Amino acid sequence: MFRPSNFPQTFPDRRRILLNKLDLPRLSIVVTERCTLKCKLCAEYSPYYKPQPHYTLKEVETFLDEIFSIVDEVGDLSFSGGEPLLHQDLWSMIAYASKYSNRINRLLILTNGTILPNRIYLLELQKYYSKIWNKLRFHISDYGPALSANADYLCQLCEELCIDYRRICYHGQDMFHGGWVDYGDHSKKYHTMDEIKAHAIKCAFRKDIFFVASSCRYLSRCNRATYRKYLGILPENTSDIVDIYSNVSLTEKRNQIQRLKEAKFSESCAYCNGLCDDSIRFPPAEQIK
Repeated sequence: MFRPSNFPQTFPDRRRILLNKLDLPRLSIVVTERCTLKCKLCAEYSPYYKPQPHYTLKEVETFLDEIFSIVDEVGDLSFSGGEPLLHQDLWSMIAYASKYSNRINRLLILTNGTILPNRIYLLELQKYYSKIWNKLRFHISDYGPALSANADYLCQLCEELCIDYRRICYHGQDMFHGGWVDYGDHSKKYHTMDEIKAHAIKCAFRKDIFFVASSCRYLSRCNRATYRKYLGILPENTSDIVDIYSNVSLTEKRNQIQRLKEAKFSESCAYCNGLCDDSIRFPPAEQIK
């Protein structure tokens, strides 16, 4: 499957020409929009992409090289979707990320508990990539046995192989945060700068510093901005999104990401209900008929 000889072990470190560190507390790489579920209120909008993007191993490897040539460290590096365990090259992607294990705090796999990963692949990862293995963690969104049929088995597998995991309950009486939210229909809801700012400061995606990488190219602070660009609601040159392959200098790319990191609101916030403490909650993972 994958071996240490499959890719180069070093990459030019252009960071050294810069004095100030640039860290991303959380970065989620969307490796596929394909999913085993078709959730009506999917925060990633996976069921609504036509067609659903499915990125190649080479695209993800190239993205990892590029992003780590720009930023210094990533706290939590997540592989997400869609359902990342659907991707046939997921474990090779994780193995490749081991190049940067000394610059990653944790490596997360965000899964919906529908698929049980191949034990053989996990054992190979453990054997050949111990540095990244020790940082591996599964985040399992559990929607109950009718949908997340393999959640119990995945938890058992993690315990057997001493893999850290978090099981997030989205069914029954004690649901995480009371359920899901509806981010809205993408119509403009806030019109003045004061309205947008007042709304944005209540949203969890602004209170926390979270980045998502879409198309193995674009960085944004939330999936909603990316999808609104896909719909054409946000312009191509929106400041909500940084193109890491743009022709600007390394210094300017770092400055763009730093500005995105520090931003208290964005253009996309005007079109969004947000994830707020007072947001109306809905039953999670309601399936599209």
